[in-house]
Amino acid sequence: MRPGRRARLTGAHREELWRRYKAGETILGIGRALGQRPTTIHRVLQSTGGIGPVQRRRSARVLCPCCLT
Repeated sequence: MRPGRRARLTGAHREELWRRYKAGETILGIGRALGQRPTTIHRVLQSTGGIGPVQRRRSARVLCPCCLT
């Protein structure tokens, strides 16, 4: 990666990051496991205040795709 360019984490990498972070792994260890710099991991954690995203669920009141046809 060229200097000055930010690394992008895929969705799978982000899930792995949060799983490892919640398990108590260090930022350095997470970075090594994901092949990313620790600063990239720290940036993701800092942007959310260290609180992982909540699992999204669709409301039971919403129609399912099969009912739309």
